[in-house]
Amino acid sequence: MSVSSEHVNNGKECLIRIGDKLVYRLYREFRQAYTDCDPATELITVDLQNTRYIDSSALGMMLLLKKHARDNQRQIRLINVSDTILRAFEIVQLDTEFEISATTKKRQHAT
Repeated sequence: MSVSSEHVNNGKECLIRIGDKLVYRLYREFRQAYTDCDPATELITVDLQNTRYIDSSALGMMLLLKKHARDNQRQIRLINVSDTILRAFEIVQLDTEFEISATTKKRQHAT
């Protein structure tokens, strides 16, 4: 499975882990991971530690996640983001739409 999720911090956080690629064919899996978050969840954290590639469809999927989170009064945080993935967000100017914790440059962007 390339997308997994679990509840942490007493159910207040939904942690979604992405495998080596986040691509269109994982849309249903990704969507299921965040829609299955407990109603008490306040924060959705997407861990991209193992992710080496993200396609343009996946960037759109991230925007759908953001809409879902906003509609459900939840925050989103992206963690362990590689320089390559961060650059993809920067190119399409999505780096300012998410709280991002980069792994190597140790930069953070906040909404």
